[in-house]
Amino acid sequence: MSYKRNLGTMCLNGLAAVLMMGRMLAYAKLLPVPAFGALSVGLLVSASLTMVNAFGLFLLMQRDLPCLFAARRFTRGMVMMFEVALVTALCAVPLLGYSATGRSLAGGTGALLALAAVHGLSNQFFGIISTESKSRLLQSEFSTTLFARSCVVLLAGVLAAVKWGSAEAILIAEILATLAMVGIATVRAGTRYGRASWGLPKLALHHLRHAEWRAAGALFVSVVLAFLMQNTDRWMAADALEKHVFAQFAFAWTLLSMASTFQVTVNANLFPSLAAQIYHSGRYVVRVRTTKTSLGLLAALGLLALPGYFIIRWGTETYFPQYSDVLNYMPLFLAASAFRASDFWANYFVISGRTRVLFACQLSVLLATLVVWGVTGLYSEMPLLMRLSILTLALSALSFCFGLVAVRVGEK
Repeated sequence: MSYKRNLGTMCLNGLAAVLMMGRMLAYAKLLPVPAFGALSVGLLVSASLTMVNAFGLFLLMQRDLPCLFAARRFTRGMVMMFEVALVTALCAVPLLGYSATGRSLAGGTGALLALAAVHGLSNQFFGIISTESKSRLLQSEFSTTLFARSCVVLLAGVLAAVKWGSAEAILIAEILATLAMVGIATVRAGTRYGRASWGLPKLALHHLRHAEWRAAGALFVSVVLAFLMQNTDRWMAADALEKHVFAQFAFAWTLLSMASTFQVTVNANLFPSLAAQIYHSGRYVVRVRTTKTSLGLLAALGLLALPGYFIIRWGTETYFPQYSDVLNYMPLFLAASAFRASDFWANYFVISGRTRVLFACQLSVLLATLVVWGVTGLYSEMPLLMRLSILTLALSALSFCFGLVAVRVGEK
C-alpha cells in the first residue's frame, strides 16, 4: 500500500508540473506574439524574485521543519514559517518600489513589473504554506494541493487569455488563483495547529534576529549560482530583444523548462536513494551510479533528438506558425535540453559534502560561458538570436561537462 501511495503522489506531482509547463504552450497559442513576450518577461521577473528564497531562510525551513514537527515542536515550526513569510514580503518591496519609478527591467515596466513582483510573492507564499503538510509527512495532501493549484492556475490563466488577451490579465488571474490555494492551505495548517495563531507574527519578529543567517547565506549563494546558470540567457535575451523577438526565444525556451521539470521529477526519487546509499556503500558507488544515470540519460536523449526535432518542427508549423522563425535555432535548444535533463552531478557533490567543489564548478561554468559570449560577439554578422541560442547551449553543456570532469578528477 505504501508503495502504491508513493507512486500515486509521484504521478500527481509530475502531472502538476506538466500542467504548469503546458499552460505556457496554451498562452503561446492564445496570445498575440508581443503579449506572449511581455508575459514571458513578467514570469521571468517573478521566478527571479522566488529564487531569492527569503535569502536562504526558505531552504533552512525546508530542512528543519520536518525535524521540528517530528519532535512535536509545532509552535517553533509555525513561527519559522511566519519568519520566512515576513522576509519574503520584504524582498518584494524593492521591486515594487522600482516598478513605481517607471523604469524598465528586462523590457518590463510599470504595472507589468508590479504584477510580476506580486506573482512571485504569491508563489513563494504557496511554497511556504504547502511545505507544512509535506513536513508533517502528509504526502497525499501535499500532492493533491499541488495538483489542485496547477489546475486552478491553468484554468484561470487560460480564461484570462481568452477574455482579455494581455500579459497583465493573465498575471492577475494566476495571482488570484494561487492566493486562493494559499488561503485553503493556511486554514488546513491552522486547524492542525489547533491553537490561537494571532501571536505567531509577533514571535516571528522577535526571533528573526536569532535566525541562522550564516547557514542561510551559504544556501542562498548556491541557489543564486544555480539560478544564474539556468537563467542568464533569458535575462540577457529579455533585456536585448524586442518583445516579439523575445517571444520567439521564450517559445523555444519552453523546451528547457520541460527538461528542468523532468530533471527535478526524476531527482525527487534519485536524490534520497543516493543519500541513503552513501551510508551503506560509500562515495564510490554513489559516484558510479550518478555517472551511469547522467551519461545513460544523455545517450538516450541523444538518440531521441533527431525524431524529436521533426516532431517539434511539425507541431510548431501546424499549431504555432507564428513562432516558425525560431525553428532554425531549435536544434541548439534541443541539445541544451538534453544536457539539462541529464545533469545530476550536483547530487554527488551535495551528498558527499563537497559543496566547495560544486561552487567552483558553478563559477567556472559562468566564467567559461562569458568567454563563449565574447567569442560569438566577434562575429558581427551573427544574428543576436543566434548568439543567445549558443549561450543557452553553452550554459547547459558546460554545466554537464564541468560536473563530469569534477566528479572523475575529484576521486583521483
